[in-house]
Amino acid sequence: MSYIDDILSRLFPRKNRHASVVHEVIRRSEDYMGRYREWVDTGAGLWMQEMGKAYYYKQAGIGHQLEVHLLHSPYANGFAVFFQEEVARQQARFILDQLRDRVLNSGYRLAQSDRRVTERDNKVKEVEKHYLKPPLSNQSDDIDQLYGNVAIELIFVNNRADHLKLTASVYSDRLYKEAKPFDELASALFDKPDAA
Repeated sequence: MSYIDDILSRLFPRKNRHASVVHEVIRRSEDYMGRYREWVDTGAGLWMQEMGKAYYYKQAGIGHQLEVHLLHSPYANGFAVFFQEEVARQQARFILDQLRDRVLNSGYRLAQSDRRVTERDNKVKEVEKHYLKPPLSNQSDDIDQLYGNVAIELIFVNNRADHLKLTASVYSDRLYKEAKPFDELASALFDKPDAA
């Protein structure tokens, strides 16, 4: 590649250069589900407690070993937790599925679970996602949207758990009741620490 070609390729990269995509529905094996149930009984509480501390500490402006970013806007709320240390692939999936289950326990239904893998510029990005919606309604009155649609994503970069993101996107349509405060959903996901 010439010097000019190199500069042009940096200025105007081809979007699909070296990109490949895999898209599939998430299916958990019986073996996985057995290990997941065991983890829920023994280790889930510790992870949810630490993520809860990180979330509430971030709101209070206090540092924590887990890096957390908060999203607060009129139409979407949520958080992202970045894994500073190596987290085993299975452990990260357990955390993803535990958040899904806690959202389901808040009155939601699972609309879709899928996995996407892309490769670009020698990096492989894998996203496992659960998409949850409020229950269907036959009412002629305003529909209860709860906290809005909830997406929970686990992102791996080069086979390493990078971060986990949860967002609740509210409906702005007048057919829906006003969304409940996101902090109520956070309380259903995490126990609030005493110090926060």
